[in-house]
Amino acid sequence: MSVADSLKRLARGWRPADDRLLGTCRLAAGGVELVGEEAIVAYFRAHPLALGSDACIVTAAQSLAIFDRDGGAALIADLYDGHIGRLWRIGAPPAPAAPFVAVAFDPDLKQARGDLALEPGDHPELASGWQAPLAAAATALARDWRGDGPPPHRVRAFVLRAWSDDDSAAALLALATWGGGAVRDIGFDYAALRLGGDGRATVVREPPAADPVWSPRL
Repeated sequence: MSVADSLKRLARGWRPADDRLLGTCRLAAGGVELVGEEAIVAYFRAHPLALGSDACIVTAAQSLAIFDRDGGAALIADLYDGHIGRLWRIGAPPAPAAPFVAVAFDPDLKQARGDLALEPGDHPELASGWQAPLAAAATALARDWRGDGPPPHRVRAFVLRAWSDDDSAAALLALATWGGGAVRDIGFDYAALRLGGDGRATVVREPPAADPVWSPRL
């Protein structure tokens, strides 16, 4: 069974039978994070994700992404010697927020302004020929606003993972968004991006979460 097959099985709520899921694995989904094999399997049992045989797979030695056919969901994995060590489910319904402490954050304090933060040297599995097209698609994603209400005051996209295989490239992005209302609410969410050989981009974003609440203390 391949890693992709194991990941599809896990997404349906079944523990991979080949021990590919590491006991220390961490899953980010719907705005919360879960740690440990049992918690992750239980999550997918309660919220299964069907990834059929026609799903698009972009894989490399240390990364794997599966995009469903309709582009409404994606599952991204960090791989360690063929084992699943970290997961992101993009497109999951928002979950109730866990207790947190809000911390002020501004990536422009160094005056390094720009829509996109991408360091090619941090992504050795991304072929050089894909760097410029991926940067252009990620920048377009940061500038594209299709939600309700006023457009955001500022969006910054950070490429956390990026890689390519023979005919496609994929990236995991964190989006820092300053709201466009009278109060500049700040929030982070994830997006998954795939580029095909024809240059067409597939984007999967998190659904809108509830209005963020500034919580400087527990």
